[in-house]
Amino acid sequence: MAPLAQLNDGLIDLIIARKASRFKLLRLFPKLFSGAHVGDPLVDYRQVKEFSIIPQEDNILNIDGEMIGSTPIHVTVEQGLIDVLV
Repeated sequence: MAPLAQLNDGLIDLIIARKASRFKLLRLFPKLFSGAHVGDPLVDYRQVKEFSIIPQEDNILNIDGEMIGSTPIHVTVEQGLIDVLV
């Protein structure tokens, strides 16, 4: 999904899909596997050190199936904070 992502670059890769019809989203889905979605006009791909989510209404925040709080939320990447063993 994030073909430019690297574990040690101190950046988080955001993939934002623009509002589109179901048909257009279905056409976009296969591109996720090859990385071709990065250049698609429906996708905004960014590498950032921090980002915020500020919705019009507060929502429960669900990350990887876990309820961990509510919005708004501010996320910051701290480079080198975690060692990953492979």
